[in-house]
Amino acid sequence: MKNKKGIALVTTIIILTVILILASMALFLVSRGLIVTATQKTIRDAFAASLSGIEYGLKVVDDAFRGNTGSLGHTQKKIEGFDVDIYIEDLGSALLGGGLATMARGYSGIGKSASGGNIAIEYLVYSQSKRDKLRYRLSEVYRRVPNIPGG
Repeated sequence: MKNKKGIALVTTIIILTVILILASMALFLVSRGLIVTATQKTIRDAFAASLSGIEYGLKVVDDAFRGNTGSLGHTQKKIEGFDVDIYIEDLGSALLGGGLATMARGYSGIGKSASGGNIAIEYLVYSQSKRDKLRYRLSEVYRRVPNIPGG
């Protein structure tokens, strides 16, 4: 009879140990999921801050294009808790339409310039948000066409 009581005790200890291990694993997985979720939120916030930097850069280009105050180059802003570096670079001009490009691209005949086409000025707007070790970069090429409303 003493043997049977010992087996019941050993069985109970083994079952409790298995339950404890399963509970520990579940707790680990839940805490790990919370860390991953927090990291994803931080990355989304960094993306939003970089995108806001791009939008700010596009506004600076529009202001400079219209002759208002606005300087191209490097600007730094604090957006949503991130330090955001915004770089604006004038890439130069590109010929639109006119000549043989008319046949290839279905030119609409808007504007007055080389061969009836127009010139577009292109800008590179680059934004990088950073906080602690996280960095998120976005860039966009922005094209403006003079002498066309809304160009």
